Parts: sequence; structure tokens; C-alpha cells
Amino acid sequence: MAGKAWSQEELQFLKENIDKLTTGEIAKELGRSRYAVYLKARQLGIYMPQLRKNKNEDQA
Repeated sequence: MAGKAWSQEELQFLKENIDKLTTGEIAKELGRSRYAVYLKARQLGIYMPQLRKNKNEDQA
């Protein structure tokens, strides 16, 4: 089952922030799951070795 389509604004935000924000931060800003962000990045040819967690998630 496919989710909602990505808008041009969302794609631009992803491309501009992929190296600046965590996957979780991007997902929260876009109202999408971390996994959806990861998958879209892969589809765009943006390499993300793993789902990047929020900084406070690493301490849990």
C-alpha cells in the first residue's frame, strides 16, 4: 500500500536537510515516518547507511 505522494516542497526539504538533520527530525517536520524518509532518500539516490536516530534516542 502506497502512502501519500511527496510534494516538490517536501522533496526539496529532504534534499536540503538530509545532511543537517536526523531522519527523525526530517520525518517530524514533514509529518512522515522515519522509514518513509529513508526510503524516499534511497529512491532519490541519496545514500543513508541506516536510519539516523534523534540524538536523545541514542541515550535511551
